[in-house]
Amino acid sequence: YVCLFAVALAVNAASGVMAIAGGELLEDGLLTFRFLNLAITLMFAALLAAIGIKRRRARREEDEA
Repeated sequence: YVCLFAVALAVNAASGVMAIAGGELLEDGLLTFRFLNLAITLMFAALLAAIGIKRRRARREEDEA
């Protein structure tokens, strides 16, 4: 599932960057639904960071035992 999260992060980041480059992020001074790609990118980045931290702690505890 980590690879799936990484792929989802990359796809949403690319889509968000394309929306920024295309000027589709704002409409009449308001954020459009395209902003959600960037929000989802941040969510997946946080999930991957949490998974990495959890795995590192588990490995450290395993080494100490």
